[in-house]
Amino acid sequence: MISKKFPIKSETACLLKWAWSTVFVYQGTSNSCHRTIHSNVPAGDFGSFHNTKEKIIAREKMLKGEWPGNGCEYCRDIEAAGGMSDRQRELEILDFRENTDNLIPVELLTDPAATTTTPTMVEIYFSNKCNMSCIYCDPSLSSLWVEENRRYGEHGVLTVAKADELTATYDQRLKEFWDWFKVNYKTIRMLHVLGGEPFYQDETEQMIDFLLDSDVAPGTVIKFFSNLKVNKEKFTRLITKMKRLHDEKGIKLGIVASLDAWGVEQEYVRSGLKLEQWQENFEYMVHECKWIELVINSTINCLSIKYMPAFVEKMNEWRKIHPNITNSFNLLVEPESMNPGIFPSGFFEEDLQKVLDLMPTNEHWEKSLYTHMVGVKKTIENTPYNPAKLRALRSWLDKMDARKKTNWRLTFPWLVPVIDDL
Repeated sequence: MISKKFPIKSETACLLKWAWSTVFVYQGTSNSCHRTIHSNVPAGDFGSFHNTKEKIIAREKMLKGEWPGNGCEYCRDIEAAGGMSDRQRELEILDFRENTDNLIPVELLTDPAATTTTPTMVEIYFSNKCNMSCIYCDPSLSSLWVEENRRYGEHGVLTVAKADELTATYDQRLKEFWDWFKVNYKTIRMLHVLGGEPFYQDETEQMIDFLLDSDVAPGTVIKFFSNLKVNKEKFTRLITKMKRLHDEKGIKLGIVASLDAWGVEQEYVRSGLKLEQWQENFEYMVHECKWIELVINSTINCLSIKYMPAFVEKMNEWRKIHPNITNSFNLLVEPESMNPGIFPSGFFEEDLQKVLDLMPTNEHWEKSLYTHMVGVKKTIENTPYNPAKLRALRSWLDKMDARKKTNWRLTFPWLVPVIDDL
């Protein structure tokens, strides 16, 4: 797919690679989308996060029509399966929606071969401070995972010792980020704030307060990604401040609420989740905050698929009340033992077809999401059955049960005959 608006015309050109940076202040790293590897940002120069050596090399390859690797295989494989990849969807949005020209880095307007650019879309993870420990997450994104590792032993690349080291040096990186942001915020047209859990972190409110006192460009889109495990009083206070950003500054606000499926099984996967609290906070926005764009972000994993149809039905009900609700589905690839593709061929076919049958296709974005989901379904079906990884899944769930005092065999009885006899 070649975009009409994006100046780079190669078959692998990706808006995100040039315009987007995901910034992990706590870890001291950055990447160009959540599918790609992290680049280490040089110590003492955190403001260079958008133009690391790895990002520039990837841009050079894309200029030649090559896939850069290092995570871009996700889009390559979705496209090869006939689905709509993240890369294609971003280019389609650029072409289809009005007033998207300012998402193109200014350097590309005069030099389509530029490989050093200024980001127009910034996604910021301040720290790993979080009040949940989802079983497909890890210590780099959850402080509760770090604390569990202190008690039960190490898991994940980030050790407890390294986490303590990053915590000790965090303030310096945070200062360098703020120094960059206060100079460059006017060029940002899309700002995402994530965590950990951003509504559990002081930096999120500091960001809101700074923008309330700034001359941020009207029309800037700001989204906060949340697990919605926030007490009602604090949640409504922050929403009230966001309403001021909307009314006084002309900012377009969005909340991206993370949830993969519907039912008590989801509380097992997203450990620490209180589904009743999630529903209360979300439905408060559905009924009282029509000015907020609501997005539900769902990670498709082997323990969520059977409970996704019920969730899609809930989303369809909420859209009748709040018309500005969208959703996104992302196929989990790490940890590999929770990738649904490792199951026997056709294992989830009926469940995924139910999801597709329930998905509306009236609006353009709905059709695009449907096409994306078709590609996800094909990707799962085309992934080879892998008993070894299913055995790893069993071991992983047993370990989770020991840590969290749960019982996966009672929660997911359909899974027992699939993996217990391998």
